[in-house]
Amino acid sequence: MDSQAQRLRQFLGWDIAINLAMALLVLAIFLRFPFAFLPIVLLLIGANLIILIWARRLARRGRLTAATSWTCIGLWTIAGVVAFGIPQVFPILILLVLWPVFVALPYLGPRGLRVFMAVSTLVAVLVTIL
Repeated sequence: MDSQAQRLRQFLGWDIAINLAMALLVLAIFLRFPFAFLPIVLLLIGANLIILIWARRLARRGRLTAATSWTCIGLWTIAGVVAFGIPQVFPILILLVLWPVFVALPYLGPRGLRVFMAVSTLVAVLVTIL
């Protein structure tokens, strides 16, 4: 078994578990404090869970670049939507925008890494503008 594939599957497993925990936490907060934006956050977490499950399936098939790409697309989407809807969390969004590059680093070649860095930069500019 390839150690990179095993590491990615392990990362995705933990990420899925953390997303499930965050969904429950957001739901509990919403039940106590029914803020209008929390259902949108729940939808984002749910969509990200679907993406992560799909990415883990791709990783099991050995398609590490595709699995990493889908994982990062989910993170960039969350950052963009949250920046627009909840601008108070801006300081942490920059980390969320850069995280995909760190996640993808072991699984991409030089060209793919340049593309990811460019996309992360564009998302960071978008998040800043919003």
